[in-house]
Amino acid sequence: MKFYVKKTDIYTDKKVNDANIVCISDLHYTKSLTPNFLLELIQKIVSLNPTYICFLGDLCDDNSYQDVIEWLNLLSKVAPVYFIYGNHDIKKYRIKDEMYRVSSHLPSKIKKEIKNINNLKLLNNNKIVSTDGFSFCGLDFYDDSHYDTLIGKMNHNIPEFTPKSFNTLLSHNPKTIDPLVFKELDEEYKYNTDCILSGHSHNGLVTPSMDNILPGNRGFYLKAKGLFPSYTRGTFDCGYSTECQHSDYVGIICPPLRTLPDRNIILRKANDILYTPGIQLVRVKKEK
Repeated sequence: MKFYVKKTDIYTDKKVNDANIVCISDLHYTKSLTPNFLLELIQKIVSLNPTYICFLGDLCDDNSYQDVIEWLNLLSKVAPVYFIYGNHDIKKYRIKDEMYRVSSHLPSKIKKEIKNINNLKLLNNNKIVSTDGFSFCGLDFYDDSHYDTLIGKMNHNIPEFTPKSFNTLLSHNPKTIDPLVFKELDEEYKYNTDCILSGHSHNGLVTPSMDNILPGNRGFYLKAKGLFPSYTRGTFDCGYSTECQHSDYVGIICPPLRTLPDRNIILRKANDILYTPGIQLVRVKKEK
């Protein structure tokens, strides 16, 4: 199995060791992927020598829960895993009359099993986990709220980071990355965020072959935003300092592991041909 690896280097003057943060998002697992896909994905992640692994939401789209629980157990043996839920983990979707309809929630039994995996931390409870100078915080899924509403929700749920640690915020929805939102939030409340990692937008349906050719951060299409939506792919160097010198936050939207809905054989083939599963590698390095 071939995987598309996007690499982003972040330089910091904070007193932390170099680290590889491997980010994966939007697995949308169904039995059509098969457990072999999950094992090959782990092998690829191992080859990237991760210090930390971040899963950014949308785990499963059918009842193959046991497959993904076993996979998360194996993944947690590679490196510490920080996990957040996406909208498909909070609400289970099915297709009816060519439209998504909410049918049920991810079973509480599965959520309990995820919480009990050793070396995996579920961060949707907005807790910070700090190890070796690195801090991680996860946000609950937010829909595309009005700016003021979104800022209010984030302010209520983001704990304050210490300026001395390298601080990473996990948010399934990339609306959080919008510089207009986070600049206002961070300047007012001094959250000292170094990096925000998101998924959800499926790279705006831009294929890996076109990702480095198309300028800017707009995608081709996103259901909630229509054609050429902004903030759906790429890296955002927001270019302002927080309380800590050289603590400019970088927003990164991760390429998805599964791009198109798994409705039928045609879309599955399109995924195989056009959309190579994506992995984001964030390399944190000491400032030169």
